[in-house]
Amino acid sequence: MKNKIQSDDGWKNLLADAVMLLPMLKDACRGRYKYLPWWCIALPVLAALYVVSPLDIVPDVLPVLGQLDDAGIVFLCFRMLEPEIARYRRWCEENRNTINVGVKKQ
Repeated sequence: MKNKIQSDDGWKNLLADAVMLLPMLKDACRGRYKYLPWWCIALPVLAALYVVSPLDIVPDVLPVLGQLDDAGIVFLCFRMLEPEIARYRRWCEENRNTINVGVKKQ
């Protein structure tokens, strides 16, 4: 029973990381989050290019195997980004109460 719980948490964590990835990249590109290494921006882009590329290690025309290698690349990408996403999540919690108010000049 314990393995089932850990497995469910693993998928929930992966989904939570996927949800945090886009805001993290947006904040990094806009200069609000300055702690993101360059490879954390390049890695999801490269993974997305691999998934949509017709040139794969295992071609997508092979049923199941073609999709498994794409899923493996995406999973590996999220595993490598997991510590950075956790760091970004802590940064969001620390800066949650900070409001950036712009003053309009008249």
